[in-house]
Amino acid sequence: MVLTFVGVKMIVANTAWKIDTLVSLGVIVLILATSVVMSLLRPKEAKHAFPNRGPGVLKGKP
Repeated sequence: MVLTFVGVKMIVANTAWKIDTLVSLGVIVLILATSVVMSLLRPKEAKHAFPNRGPGVLKGKP
């Protein structure tokens, strides 16, 4: 999202539309803050597909 916004800002830089520096900075900070908050609120997923059965599971032993 940040790269998309910066790319659009660069494209419109040489047109009649201008994006103020403070507005640009505000949008980037808002995108980053939103992504941090969303990652903190999202529940953690399981790291392993199979439950841990001990060190013998890798050797084929129960």
